[in-house]
Amino acid sequence: MYVHRTVAALARHLADHQTDTRFGSTQYQPIPEDDRGRTPFKSQLDDFSRYRNSYLLACSVALGSLFYGYDIGLIGGVLALDSFQHYFGLDEMTPGERAWLNGNIVAILQLGCL
Repeated sequence: MYVHRTVAALARHLADHQTDTRFGSTQYQPIPEDDRGRTPFKSQLDDFSRYRNSYLLACSVALGSLFYGYDIGLIGGVLALDSFQHYFGLDEMTPGERAWLNGNIVAILQLGCL
């Protein structure tokens, strides 16, 4: 029963389309164009090429903020490593000196990001 309905629906669909007798297939339906005769893809491509500097700036800002966040997250983990603290002698400092040095390290990293 299901196959019969599917075949009947397919037959109705094919009957609704006009057929080209030369090739035995449905006629070509062109892609609609805008008022200047451009297809939607061509229109989007033209807009992209016209505003390429804006897209380049937006991508640069997005990547810059991504890398900045990665650097900040990375330095926090590195400062907490026992091997880093032992190698640079942070484990022998008082908590106040360690906080001052860690703050300066992070500040210099952020200054380098400018």
